[in-house]
Amino acid sequence: MLSKKIERKKMKKILALSYAGLALTLASIALYFFWFVWNENIRDNPWMLVLSASIGTGLSAICAFWLWKQGKGVAGAFPTTLAMILLGGFLWYLYVFSYQIPKGENAIQVGEKAPPFQLMNTKGKPVTLRDLPNQWIVLVFYRGAW
Repeated sequence: MLSKKIERKKMKKILALSYAGLALTLASIALYFFWFVWNENIRDNPWMLVLSASIGTGLSAICAFWLWKQGKGVAGAFPTTLAMILLGGFLWYLYVFSYQIPKGENAIQVGEKAPPFQLMNTKGKPVTLRDLPNQWIVLVFYRGAW
């Protein structure tokens, strides 16, 4: 009886540790998007957050493996699976998706003439820069990949 009670407490601690690993993974990813993305040094070199997210996922996986060996594998599968999905998505975002953004090499420099292009005015009619001679024009360009 006492042995089962001790074993149950041990399982709960291991399961709590597995959820702590998930929390560490989630916190690392959230820190990147809500705080570090505004800091260029960390945004461009996020190894510290990748390491902490990997440690959290690893901790969760070790706990899940231990629970599986004890016959309670289903209990540890959820936090580990979620941590792995989050870490995989985070790594994909950092090292695949982020590098697909076009480079600024072809961007127009300040003072350089804009290439010919056509836009629609507020009345829905096409307008080119040549249609607006001797007028001040403000062009606002956004760096984006949409």
